[in-house]
Amino acid sequence: MAVELEKLGEKVALLAVMDSVCDYSVCDNGEEEVNEQEEKDYVNHLALFGGKSSIDEGLALQERVMPVSINNSELAARFKPSVFGGDMIFLQAAVRSHDKIALVDPTSWTPYVRGRMEVHDVLCKHLEMDKPENIAVVGAVVAAKLEELF
Repeated sequence: MAVELEKLGEKVALLAVMDSVCDYSVCDNGEEEVNEQEEKDYVNHLALFGGKSSIDEGLALQERVMPVSINNSELAARFKPSVFGGDMIFLQAAVRSHDKIALVDPTSWTPYVRGRMEVHDVLCKHLEMDKPENIAVVGAVVAAKLEELF
């Protein structure tokens, strides 16, 4: 979206990216074995995110979400980002979710950002980025940057 705005002649003062990869070929292809606790954590996360109160509702939501997630992953694997002309803040989940899963590498964005990149660690796992205490950290970083810019 930031690149599209630039193409329209708009100035993008701030681009903040939350723990996202730009090259989905480095992501898990779904063949990794998931342990029972990870599965439970994911279902609980879905239930909470979907405003559901029970594990059964979380499982039902997971059934509906999985085909969408698979399609999104396939689309993302074919997507090649354009180059953004400004600076970027990268907010990284700094706690690994699993021994076999590496942290997102913010430097993978370097070819797509002409400006400076600031990396800020958020002491949580990827699926915890949306928890209130972690959003507070993200908000503080973004607010400080906006103060600096304006």
